Amino acid sequence: MLSPNESSRLTKHWESRPDLIRWITSEDSATTSGGDVVRLEAAIVHPPQPPAFRSIEEREAELERNPKRAEALAKARQRLAKTVHPDASLAALRMSRGFSQRALAERLGTSQSRLSRIESGLDDPRLSTVRKLADALAVDVSTIDRAIAANGEMPS
Repeated sequence: MLSPNESSRLTKHWESRPDLIRWITSEDSATTSGGDVVRLEAAIVHPPQPPAFRSIEEREAELERNPKRAEALAKARQRLAKTVHPDASLAALRMSRGFSQRALAERLGTSQSRLSRIESGLDDPRLSTVRKLADALAVDVSTIDRAIAANGEMPS
């Protein structure tokens, strides 16, 4: 069997968008069908951000440093919890207390991405994490258990 370098040859380069599609190759296949195998390699290259660009996380942190703005954001999260998360989910509980994912994750000593996975039902937290959530949100462990269960069953 030939190596990819030996069996591949560049057949077309997408000239109109070289930043999006790097190359398309066609290689003679050593398969039993004897047909051609086409391999497409693509890379999305994002344009550079303008000099004054700030991410949403940076902007949120900037606003949170101002006590009046932080209070306004907390109240907005509380209002949003009632409309976006009318269920008893963990996200609704967090937002009803005025926490962003980042702020609650800091209180728990974990990452925002892990808290997101817990809220979406993709991560099954340990009992110690459930206890930390209960303490941070000023509820009992059974409330956290019900909130996590409201997200649905964990994928197997």
